[in-house]
Formats: sequence, C-alpha cells, structure tokens
Amino acid sequence: MPFTPFHLGPAILMYSLLRGRFELIVTILSNIIIDVEPFLVILLRLNMPLHGPIHSFLGATLLAVLTSGLANYLLPYLYRFIRMKYTYRYSQLLVASLTGTYCHILLDAPLYSEMKPFYPLSGNPLLYIIEPGYIYGGCIFSFLVGFAVWGIWKLKQHI
Repeated sequence: MPFTPFHLGPAILMYSLLRGRFELIVTILSNIIIDVEPFLVILLRLNMPLHGPIHSFLGATLLAVLTSGLANYLLPYLYRFIRMKYTYRYSQLLVASLTGTYCHILLDAPLYSEMKPFYPLSGNPLLYIIEPGYIYGGCIFSFLVGFAVWGIWKLKQHI
C-alpha cells in the first residue's frame, strides 16, 4: 500500500481508543515516512525489492527510535509555535512511533511477497493470511470508527 492513506485508519482508531495517551502527529509521520523506501526504489530505479529492510520489524523499530528522537527534540517547538501545551514524554513518542511503523508492517506484510517482516530471517509468513479486500476495508472502517470515537471523545471534553 505505498503512498496511500489506508495505513492511517488503524493508527487513528488506536489513538482514539487510548484517548490520546500518545502523540498522533508522530504516529502518522512514522506511518508515512516508512514509505520513503519504496518511493526511493521507484524514483531512483534501484535494483532492490520495493519493500526492503525498512519494511521489517527490525527496520521499523530503528526508524521508530529515530523518528521519536527527532520528535522529542522538534515537537516542543511546533507546539509552542501553534500555541498549544506540550505534555508528552519520550516514552509516549516512542509508543506513537512504534504504533505507526508496526501498523504499517502488519498491513503491508500480507500483501507483498517481497517483504521480509522478520528480517534478517527470509520469507514472509504473513503473506496472504488476510485477503487484500479485508485489509483495505478494515483500514477504511477503522478510519471511520476512529474518527467517530475521536469526535465523541472531544465532544465530551467540551460538555
């Protein structure tokens, strides 16, 4: 699912169900930034799999640590700029980033045969365990439900 908003549905649903206990911007960024790998493979016409080492739990973990570290440094400035109170700890940013990257791996692994989600082990034991239609439908459903839960949660905060 490169370059699609489908990955965001499960992350938004988890964020809504956990009532903002982790930072949503970091989750979304981590979920999107992982697709820089296939983007570069396509753009630079690299002779490597579209979903390479970053599309593994090991690569996703390293990316999450990097993303959460950068977010820990940059987000206080962003929040100050938009005049919002910044209350997140590094552990919350790391959970947010891991949520984003791991969701991405779990959604892509059943779809792409070239993925090695348990790299450095070879193969993809998650391939075809869920039909693509169910994955896409589940992403859309989780986005709608997550957005609705988030809206209700925010509405209750103002009542």
